[in-house]
Amino acid sequence: MKQELKLFFDFEFSSLSPDAQPISLGIVSERMLTGDHIVNAFRDQPMGDLSKSFYAEFSDFDLNRCDDWVKENVVSKLHNFNKQEGGGIGGDKYECNYKTERIKKELKEWLSQFR
Repeated sequence: MKQELKLFFDFEFSSLSPDAQPISLGIVSERMLTGDHIVNAFRDQPMGDLSKSFYAEFSDFDLNRCDDWVKENVVSKLHNFNKQEGGGIGGDKYECNYKTERIKKELKEWLSQFR
């Protein structure tokens, strides 16, 4: 059976303007086999040691570029806002809080498990 990969993501930005900065990125994976058999990433782990989700908060966005709605509904709910940069793997979830360039590297590494 041919395997397909589905990734679902949510990307929060400082605004809806062309110069918006990323605030957070969340991705969850679902491994799906074609045919009748569906493997739900939250119940089964068909690929061995697989981090099923990726979550990153960007530490280098400019809070002054966020409107009141974003501050109230996005920034106020961040896990790591105003905390020291860092990251790590914990169970099925990969979470980090870094500057944009570091998050690019972390995301590339996380995505490499799906080759």
